[in-house]
Amino acid sequence: MAVAGELEGARRLSDLAFDELSRRDLSPSAGPPPADLPPLLRLCLLLLARSADSDLAYRRCTRLLAFLGGILSRDPGPSLLPALEVFIENLVFSDKLMSCFTEANAAMLNRSGVTSVGSRCHDGHLFVMELMTHHFISSVQDEERFFSTLSWSAKAKLEIPEIGLLGALALLRRSCLLYIPATIQAHFLLLACRCAGDGDLGMHLLAFEHAMNVYLSYIPALGVFRRTNGVKSPLSFFIERRPLNSCIQGATHQKLTWDINSLVLFCKLHSNDDLCINDSDIFDFIEENQQVLHEQFRQEIVTDLKRVMSKVFAMAKQEEIDKLDPNVSEEIICLAAALRLMGSSFLRIMHGIGKMTMADASQTTNCLEPYKVYNFISETICLLGHYETNELQRNDLFDTIGKPVDREQGSMLMLSHFATLSVHCLRMRFGFMWKGCIFMMMMAMNQMRTVELFNSHFDDSKESEVCCTGQDGTSKGSVPKKYSTAIALRFKNIQKVYIQDKLGHDFGEGCR
Repeated sequence: MAVAGELEGARRLSDLAFDELSRRDLSPSAGPPPADLPPLLRLCLLLLARSADSDLAYRRCTRLLAFLGGILSRDPGPSLLPALEVFIENLVFSDKLMSCFTEANAAMLNRSGVTSVGSRCHDGHLFVMELMTHHFISSVQDEERFFSTLSWSAKAKLEIPEIGLLGALALLRRSCLLYIPATIQAHFLLLACRCAGDGDLGMHLLAFEHAMNVYLSYIPALGVFRRTNGVKSPLSFFIERRPLNSCIQGATHQKLTWDINSLVLFCKLHSNDDLCINDSDIFDFIEENQQVLHEQFRQEIVTDLKRVMSKVFAMAKQEEIDKLDPNVSEEIICLAAALRLMGSSFLRIMHGIGKMTMADASQTTNCLEPYKVYNFISETICLLGHYETNELQRNDLFDTIGKPVDREQGSMLMLSHFATLSVHCLRMRFGFMWKGCIFMMMMAMNQMRTVELFNSHFDDSKESEVCCTGQDGTSKGSVPKKYSTAIALRFKNIQKVYIQDKLGHDFGEGCR
């Protein structure tokens, strides 16, 4: 009897929610969508996913699909993003909703030859791709906001999206499953960056790992780093990918192409807006962000980093910066976005480790213990060792800040990598990327100084080790392999959201 009462209560709540939604006017003349639309949509989708009446669920799914069509028929703009994010997040995490929407969309096509979303997509994941494309188009109507976020500008408006970090990472993963333009991947990297405050330590580790993989996939576009023999692209394990234009509507693809070209041109025209002119600009940025450093080592790191950046700036000036034309491409934009997410997630990871080391031992009994997290990060950083630098080698840094001990080799690798990248950014007038390089160098030096805080954890480990390979092929420090495996297993349930065994089959049959 109690169960029947609960079901009746849920049905009445669902009736009220959908009746309220039907009173919302989404016509272009009605102005921006109301502020209460996202929570109302979220409630309707939640109730739909829990519905036990399949016929009623299908009818309401059809209504929601028509409602979604009304959103997409409006002129694209940032005001549409909250509602789109609610739809996308619920579809990504509910197989039932994904199946229901895909079925309703296909039925609409069979009846009238027209659908609300993605006329060529009969697969749920491709249905989401259509929505992701609309999300990108609506977002980049404000090109200045995109560029401000990309360039670490203090003017950037980092409003927290309706979608959470886990949802943003799921979309970021899906953006690698098709031949999606690099600029769209950049958009979802920045979306994940804006969601960073929503995630826990496990999500930030995933964000850092994925940002690193995307970064390494596009780093050859700079022409600064050489990939060592036998190293494949970090994303080469993905399934065979289809062109995006085979899975979205023609009008959507046409608008997408126009907006991508416009955004790349905007970034190129403004690429040197925030370029540092002299040492003092660099030093100001370091001083303004020194609060991210460990208090015990803050002044030492600031002093050392200023010395390194003085050498970087002197090397960059040798090529007469003002006479070089910035060669901004989609790949460079995506590289900068990956760097943005790497910096954001790395900072939160280090804060998380700090909190864990200060906690009572009884509070750190789960597998995300400080030394395991630290070694997972070290292993990820060591991927940078697969790309040789052409200019500022680690020996140059040894002369500036001293030679590191074995446990600091991964941090030194990251420091030398981003020091070299900063030279290139200054030469090529990439004003949107040099701050990211310095921030990652700050993180590397902070990690080097704080490694001794974890000595007690490292010294207790007796497991087998995975070596960081340097540019000369020699071992450059090590990280325990078992700890990395433990972290990977810890994230297994989260990663299931992104890649499932059936995904390859679905993508093979999803488009006509």
